[in-house]
Amino acid sequence: MIKQAVRNQSGTEDLVTCSPRVLELLDMTRRFAASSATILITGESGTGKEVLANYVHQHSPFAAGPMVTVNCAALTETLVESELFGHSTGAFTGAVAQRQGCFELAAGGTVFLDEFGELPLPTQAKLLRVLEEGDFQRVGDGKILKLGARVIVATNRKLKSEIVAGRFREDLYHRISSLTLHNPPLRERLDDIPLLINHFLTRFNRDALSQIEGVSDLVIKICQEHDWPGNIRELRNVLLRACLLTDSRVVTKLELPGTFPRLARFDDEDEPSIGSTSLSLSEIERRVILKRLESLHGNRTETARTLGITSRTLRNKLAEYRRLGHVG
Repeated sequence: MIKQAVRNQSGTEDLVTCSPRVLELLDMTRRFAASSATILITGESGTGKEVLANYVHQHSPFAAGPMVTVNCAALTETLVESELFGHSTGAFTGAVAQRQGCFELAAGGTVFLDEFGELPLPTQAKLLRVLEEGDFQRVGDGKILKLGARVIVATNRKLKSEIVAGRFREDLYHRISSLTLHNPPLRERLDDIPLLINHFLTRFNRDALSQIEGVSDLVIKICQEHDWPGNIRELRNVLLRACLLTDSRVVTKLELPGTFPRLARFDDEDEPSIGSTSLSLSEIERRVILKRLESLHGNRTETARTLGITSRTLRNKLAEYRRLGHVG
């Protein structure tokens, strides 16, 4: 049976699907988009939360305005408030000029706060006030500015667990969670894989990344039998690699990232166990982190989430392990 794909042609990214579950999600998304209320988008890393946020924007009363995206996980704790709210001249060392934050830049449009669960608690408190009062202040400036943008937030963290762990404010959760959209993982929408493959091939050709015309039925079958822990982002990267390595106009074989190199030996017979008194606390920590990373197939975002640390902290620790020669 031929299924028709739903495509959002108004944004820079197409949203392609024939999945009944995703079609139902898009119907809910359009209904939510008609409101000016804050929307929470949840889902695993790589499921396309930013694409869904763009879909909200394009179907909202704010579509004519800008969409300003902020990756909260990429900001240091000292700079995150300046990025969100802006700052005045002399507000802190290095603030040599007044700067607009994303809430000002998105006036008349949409602010999309990606990796929202990474925000530090002090910033969460200030953001709660912005959402409740509808105004904000630049860092180091007493002037009250009106919030003139719709706010969308997204996270791959389980916020209820973060609340229990004391890393996320319960009052902020209640403020943002009334309109929640959950992006399902790719393993729960396998019927979309042929459409997504065709979509990515078209984009590769458009962007001059490759000139592949299609893939074999066997490749599609292999893709539909894979779990895709990295979701749509992983599918895109695996497909691009296959396109660049093939010598024909059709991809006939695929290298799936099912086997990862061992990052560390853990509880092996020739090494002391984690409970051994010969291990230091830092060594126990290293083994736990690397074993967790291995068990999650190298997914750093999920590893950081399950360990209760930020992605930035995990990156720093892995960089240190490489420097010391503990990771190949």
